Amino acid sequence: MDWLNKSENQITNPQNGSRFTFIGLDDPEKIKSINANYVWIEEATELNVDKFNQLDLRLRRDNPVPGKINQMFISYNPISYNNWVIRTFHTNVPPEREPQIYRSFTNFTQNKYVKLENAKNWLSTAENNEMFYQTYILGIPGIPMGQIYQNISFESSDHWPIEVWDIRPYYGIDWGFIDPMVLVECRNYNGKLYIRCLYHETERKTADLIKFMKSMGITSANEIYYDSAEADRGAELLAAGFTAYKAMKNIKAGISYCQSIPIIFDDSGDIGERAAQEILGYTWEKDPDNQDKYIDEPIETDNHVADALRYAAFTRHLRSVEVSTGKLEINNVKEWMDKKMFNPSVERGTGAFDPY
Repeated sequence: MDWLNKSENQITNPQNGSRFTFIGLDDPEKIKSINANYVWIEEATELNVDKFNQLDLRLRRDNPVPGKINQMFISYNPISYNNWVIRTFHTNVPPEREPQIYRSFTNFTQNKYVKLENAKNWLSTAENNEMFYQTYILGIPGIPMGQIYQNISFESSDHWPIEVWDIRPYYGIDWGFIDPMVLVECRNYNGKLYIRCLYHETERKTADLIKFMKSMGITSANEIYYDSAEADRGAELLAAGFTAYKAMKNIKAGISYCQSIPIIFDDSGDIGERAAQEILGYTWEKDPDNQDKYIDEPIETDNHVADALRYAAFTRHLRSVEVSTGKLEINNVKEWMDKKMFNPSVERGTGAFDPY
């Protein structure tokens, strides 16, 4: 207790000068005043990746101990694999960073203070709940049950192939005010759909979104697909000079198409992280008669990114099919007319089909 300074939330070892500082991370400004050799983040899954990055930057104090390196220790309970901790340190680790990471998993069998009745309850739950067993007994990050887009992977756009950026993007909009207003950017390259969420804001008007779109360099050369339920907002896009189309809203057909292609989603930055959490939580409704099964209806909450994605990808796909089919039919007719109708050697009306 002699080492404790309660007013500064610090413990100092007078024998060697080592100091522990305890900081709540509710206010990001608290982080910026730190320079440390070691950081321990407890309950790391309660943070977001931006706060982690700030802490990572603080590991820059000169280490006075020869041969010692600055390190970060991260502790957390098992959680769904869509959490930033799992994506950063388990499922989406750049090859160059892999050697810098050491992972250790323990469960209740290593805890000598666990009560027997608690252990029995956990084992009983694990017998009847596969996700609980995988996550809490084996330590395997859990996949949300009923997840719709299992064909999606997450990667910072900094790591995308350079050719992706040569593709002209198109966009999807899901309107909102109390709910988030969402703008996603899409690029099709090499059989894959590359997506960035550029805008994910609440209490914003259409004019705010239009101003943002213009600041991002979006022009009439880019196709935009929007929720047709709010045609007046679509009219504002057109009045602002954008090339905008009402989205096809066949939900099941749209989901089916989006499930058929690999999707690469940018999860970098605060907006990317929020959007990734939302898209991973996009699941089917549970069967009211059997809670272990799901019905073919998506849950209509936190679906804003998923809807904007579907509006853009599915509607553009339908339009491209229509345009390609139209060109094919016109070319076939023209070819037939050139050969049959305007060829002097062919008498009109003598064939199997007379256009007149």
